[in-house]
Amino acid sequence: MVKADFYIHKTSGILAYIFQKDGETLILERESDFMEATYHPTTQELKEFRRLKPGELQKLLNNIDSEDKSEKRQAEWLKRKQEQIRTGEIHQYTSSL
Repeated sequence: MVKADFYIHKTSGILAYIFQKDGETLILERESDFMEATYHPTTQELKEFRRLKPGELQKLLNNIDSEDKSEKRQAEWLKRKQEQIRTGEIHQYTSSL
């Protein structure tokens, strides 16, 4: 069984899509200025993130027209991830782990 959700780094504000498979395998995919990275985070790294609330997701998506490049980048990243979830691309990827 795969569990996944959007998280935000408590200090930097970087977004992440964290998913867990079979209760053990943790992978962190994060948005950044330069790339998306997928890797096995440490327990300490995971503690630095908190789950986004539904209202926060919508707020970030609404900021896509914002002049703030960071907020715009995050909103675009969220839209891409949501599209990958909708089309099953992320599910296919996590299923192959």
